[in-house]
Parts: sequence; C-alpha cells; structure tokens
Amino acid sequence: NRIIERGLRIRILTGFTLVILLILLIAGWSYYHISTLGTSAEHLFIENYRTIGYMHQMELALAEMQIKGDEGFAANDAIVLKNLALEYANITEPGELDGTRKIDRDYQAFQKLHSNELAEIVRHDCEAVLGINEQAMFAHSEVFRAQGDFARSSTIGITVLLVGAAIFLAVAVSLRSLAEFQELDRAKSNFVTT
Repeated sequence: NRIIERGLRIRILTGFTLVILLILLIAGWSYYHISTLGTSAEHLFIENYRTIGYMHQMELALAEMQIKGDEGFAANDAIVLKNLALEYANITEPGELDGTRKIDRDYQAFQKLHSNELAEIVRHDCEAVLGINEQAMFAHSEVFRAQGDFARSSTIGITVLLVGAAIFLAVAVSLRSLAEFQELDRAKSNFVTT
C-alpha cells in the first residue's frame, strides 16, 4: 500500500520536474536568440555608425579648409588625420580598407597642394566609404530580420512541441497514477470484502 503510494508520488514529482525542465528549456532557447540578435546587431551597427561619423567629420573639416584656406588648414588637418586613424582601426566591411587607403592617398596629395579639386576628390572618397557602410547596415538589417523571423518561428515551434510533450507527459503520468490508484482501491475493497 505504502509502496504504491510512494511510487505514485515519485511519478507525479518526476512528471512535474520534467514539465519544469521543458519550460526552462523554452526560456533558455528564447533568451539565447534574443541575446544573440541584440549583441550582434549592436556591435555591427555601432561599428558602421562610427565609420559614418568619421566620414562626416572629415568631410566637414575638408569643407572648412576649402572655405578658410590656409588659415583653417592646421586645425582641420588634425581632425582629418585623427578621424582617418580611427577609421583604419574600425575597418569592418569588404572594400572599406581600399576606400580608406584611397582617402589617405588623395588626402596626402591635398596636404601638399591645398587644391580645391583634390579636396573634392577626398570628399568623394569619403562618400564612397560612407556608402559602403550605409549599404552594409541595410544588408545587416535584412540578415537580422531573417534571423529574428527564424528565432520567432523556432521559438513558437519549440514551445508548441514542448507544451505538447508536457501535456502528453502529464496525461500519461495521471493515467498511470489513476490506474495504480484504482488498483490500490480494488485491493483495499478486496481486502475489506475478504
């Protein structure tokens, strides 16, 4: 009698433990996808935004040099060189290194001649690197959207599957426990009858 009761308790506890584990599995799966998407997106977009900022700073400095001529050159030259160095440390996209090297070469020519035509060429180079990063951000956003769709559908699928497994498990344990309880009740009735 007590052995059967103990077996019932163990089965019920095992069933509830498995249901809790399945719920934790769903939570872990969801957390993994959310954190992976968030971290990846943050890093990629931050790097692209930095490059966009560097390019805008260089373009503004070049515009100041064109407007002010030699008297505005020293301060703005330092801004261009600083942002160029920062850009070299932040190369993230294919073709960006070549574009940055072209900015560097054309800017060195501009430093020697202080020609407005060369300043426009450097600004055009900055626009090309800017375009690479803007296109990359758009492409990354499409990738992240696809990953988000996969995470959403896989989480829903796993949730449905695991909830179904939990329901099946709960029903199986309940039916088994009920059968054993009925058997125990019959044994008790037989004992009383006897």
